[in-house]
Amino acid sequence: MGVDTAIEFTDSLLYEKTGQHLSDLQCCILQQVWGGKTYRAIAAIAGYSEGHIKDVASQLWRLLSDVLGERITKGN
Repeated sequence: MGVDTAIEFTDSLLYEKTGQHLSDLQCCILQQVWGGKTYRAIAAIAGYSEGHIKDVASQLWRLLSDVLGERITKGN
C-alpha cells in the first residue's frame, strides 16, 4: 500500500467512525512519517514549530488508536 492509499483509507475510516476528515496538517504528518521524517523535519516542511507538530501528531495517534482499537504510534 502506498502513502496516498493509506491516507485515503485512514481518512475514510476516520470519517466513518467520527464524522471528521483528516486535516491538511494531519495528512502532511502521515505522509512525512511514512517517509521516515522526524518531527523536526516535518515542522520545517509544514512551516510549524516542532512542538506544534508533536502535539498534533500525538492527538492523531490517540484518535487513530481509538478508531482502530489498538495502540497507534509514529513507529507503527
